[in-house]
Amino acid sequence: MTLDDTTRFRITNKFVGILGEEDAAKLMDAIPPIDWNRFATKDDIAAATILTKAEMELEFANFRTEVAVQFAEVRSEFATQFAEVRTEIADVRTEMRTEFADVRTDMNNRFAEVQLSFAKVDVKFAETDAKMQKAFRTQTLTMVSFLFTANALMVSLVTWLR
Repeated sequence: MTLDDTTRFRITNKFVGILGEEDAAKLMDAIPPIDWNRFATKDDIAAATILTKAEMELEFANFRTEVAVQFAEVRSEFATQFAEVRTEIADVRTEMRTEFADVRTDMNNRFAEVQLSFAKVDVKFAETDAKMQKAFRTQTLTMVSFLFTANALMVSLVTWLR
């Protein structure tokens, strides 16, 4: 029910007798015209509550579905990326195995070269040792011969001088 102008005028006149004309006008200006049909009843609130609950349940269901879809997408993306990382790691392992095999082969070849060089040095030492032993034998024989000769000469000299 809305206050019509006649009712508002009658109420204002009653307030003028109690509050005075200025205060009564201010009070009536502060009270807006009221349409009582616009006020909600308990049934209106109950119906709105049921509707709001249904809307919220629907929104939450939609939200759950969206979150589930997004989590599934994230899981799928992570699975794909993890698979790519695993593949890259396997490729790196294969590459490292190949590189290590190459390094081992290179090291074995170089060790073989070093061993060959040492074998050549051993041969040179053996040849030098043989030459030195031959030279020492020759020198020893020469010295022994000289000593025998010198001894024979001394014995001859001593015998001649006597």
